[in-house]
Amino acid sequence: ALPILATAEISRSQVWQWIRHEAKLEDDGSTVTRNLVKRLVKEVKKEIWGLQCASDQHNGRLNTAAEIFLEIVQKRDFPEFLTTYLNLEHTFLHSRSEE
Repeated sequence: ALPILATAEISRSQVWQWIRHEAKLEDDGSTVTRNLVKRLVKEVKKEIWGLQCASDQHNGRLNTAAEIFLEIVQKRDFPEFLTTYLNLEHTFLHSRSEE
C-alpha cells in the first residue's frame, strides 16, 4: 500500500505543479491547463471502463477516484498530504463506497 500511496502523492503533485506553472507538453507543445487535465481524465476513464469496469461498484469507484483527483489537482492551495486531505475532506467515502 505504501508504494501505491507514494506514487499517488508524486503524480498528483506533479499534475498540480504543471497546471500552476503552465507546463508545455513535449509531444505537441500544448499547455497543461485544468481543461486539458479534465479531458485527459475523461479519456482515461473511458479506456479503463473498456478494460476492467464490469460492475456498477467498479464504475462508482473509478468515478470517485477521478473526481477526487480532479478536485485535488485543481485546488488553488496545494493539499500537503493526500491522506490527510482525504481524511479531513472526504470522511464520507467509506460509507459511500459500500452503497
